Amino acid sequence: MSPHPPNSDMKHVISGVPIEFDRNWYEDLEMRFKKGGPWDDWSLFNLASQAEASTLVTSFEEMLCLGHLNQFDPLPHQIDTAHKVMFGMRGRAILADEVGLGKTIEAGLILKEYIIRGLVKKALILVPASLVLQWVRELNQKFGISAIAQKKEHSWHNDIVVASMDTAKRDPHKKILTDYEYDMVIVDEAHKLKNKKSTNYQFMLQLRKKYCLLLTATPIQNDLSELFNLITLLKPGQLGGQQDFASNFVVDKRIAKNEEVLKDELSKILIRNRRGEGQLDFKKRNVRNVHVELSLKRRTYTMA
Repeated sequence: MSPHPPNSDMKHVISGVPIEFDRNWYEDLEMRFKKGGPWDDWSLFNLASQAEASTLVTSFEEMLCLGHLNQFDPLPHQIDTAHKVMFGMRGRAILADEVGLGKTIEAGLILKEYIIRGLVKKALILVPASLVLQWVRELNQKFGISAIAQKKEHSWHNDIVVASMDTAKRDPHKKILTDYEYDMVIVDEAHKLKNKKSTNYQFMLQLRKKYCLLLTATPIQNDLSELFNLITLLKPGQLGGQQDFASNFVVDKRIAKNEEVLKDELSKILIRNRRGEGQLDFKKRNVRNVHVELSLKRRTYTMA
């Protein structure tokens, strides 16, 4: 350390740009060195140390998002699914859990994890119109993700947007969205993409996206080709071409062959949790009829 530091108003010119150095800190630091302190308060140092320790990542595959959830605790199968998609499927997957097992939660965990890691900034969530506000509410409240519902054309410019597929695929919205490059696209009720000739499917092909999640409890409804179409959206060539898939895995449109090989290929891109496999406590339903005796006035009104 120089015994004669430059004055605080000392100026230099570097490459024609005037730069002023502020040395006001120097005298205070020099005085502390001469007196051997005082330095920072010990309790503040401990707090700073604890804060730093809390941000350390002990393993690359550690789920950081779990430390940022204040409103709920995800179920084990939801955490496991998110982990598989992140580190086994590289962010492109079909989430095909049976109804009620929390595909929305799994997608939220994956999205949150990518945001924390700085890998996702701009995301588009396409859902049925009736579910737009529900998705926004869950992302905001449960995950602390600043998602907004698409209402006007300028809404598309936000970082995390939830919109209906029917709106997104129509012009002028379609032109705006296909000009963007998305870090992540999530599609709920993705079985509506099963027909590769549909406008929904063609629109998804045009969206530029790094990561993609398709959520559906029914990846196959009527034909094995529907499953092939969904997988081709995520990872083209995973099951070969259309003719390769038909010759290798299809006996009839609803009957598969080489099932073990097919299951192995599907496990690389599709996750399906079933109600009977987990440790979930589903309440038993007791159904009974309740007889209601209507008053004379109500019986008269009903008959009329």
